[in-house]
Amino acid sequence: MAGILMKSKNDNLRYDRVRTYFKLNKKSFILASITGVIYNSLMALVPIVQGKLIDAFNAQDDVKYIIKFALTFLTFVIFIQVNRYFKRYYVRDFSNKMVLQMRRVGFKNLITDDISTFITESKGDIMNKNLSDIKDSAEGVRKILTEVYDSIILMLGYLISLMIMDWETTLVITIFLVLSMVFANLMKKIIYKSTSEYKKTFSKSKDVTLNSLKNELYYRGFGVCHKYDAIYQNTQNELEKKSIKSMVFKGSLEPTYQAIALIGLFFVIYFCGIKVTSGTWLVGTFSAYLSTYVLVANK
Repeated sequence: MAGILMKSKNDNLRYDRVRTYFKLNKKSFILASITGVIYNSLMALVPIVQGKLIDAFNAQDDVKYIIKFALTFLTFVIFIQVNRYFKRYYVRDFSNKMVLQMRRVGFKNLITDDISTFITESKGDIMNKNLSDIKDSAEGVRKILTEVYDSIILMLGYLISLMIMDWETTLVITIFLVLSMVFANLMKKIIYKSTSEYKKTFSKSKDVTLNSLKNELYYRGFGVCHKYDAIYQNTQNELEKKSIKSMVFKGSLEPTYQAIALIGLFFVIYFCGIKVTSGTWLVGTFSAYLSTYVLVANK
């Protein structure tokens, strides 16, 4: 990957370094950071404010006060969602510009590089690097940025809210959150291995396809096309198996670690239910704690 994204001939930027794209796309990164921090910082307050609105309604306070509270809550949610929209927009804007910049430099280097490079290197690898690998690299950076905003900042906000409402129950349910994180890290190695094997097979498949197209008349002339057709079919079958294996591991990761995290829901309902029945908590506070935990478990 680095081989096709070295220094450009017109500047001193290193296009095989991620920091280069942060320099080139400062505006998108700064705006995504500002709106991301605002959105995720305030999002943790939504269940709490919603719980207070439920408590105010149950207490049968003044109707005008409840309507005013509800409108304020609605405005608050709209403001948060507007920031979410701009955060998502600028993160994707950053990623799309990164893809464009990487491909521009990659294709330019392909045109200007020595022809001997293409003789020694696999054609499938060259196609992968300039097409799918560039897209995967930009997508990886986008996901990391999204995780920083939507997981680290948001999770900290949720956990602080849970600790403030009931620190004892929070300590118990945190065990299941930690277990789900440990499981995700263990699965990460398996997913990386299966994805790597799929990409290697994908490159091999492209080589076999290009070779078959290039030499089709030659194979037919010597009556050996059935042999190479069998090689091509075997390669496609292997690619299909590797693809299914990779997708199964990727697809099973999220629901499995979410299931582990949601085991803590039993303890939330039990301990918080006792507080409601004893009169320590109102229904709105219970709703706020339950909603916050479900959001954390889904994350």
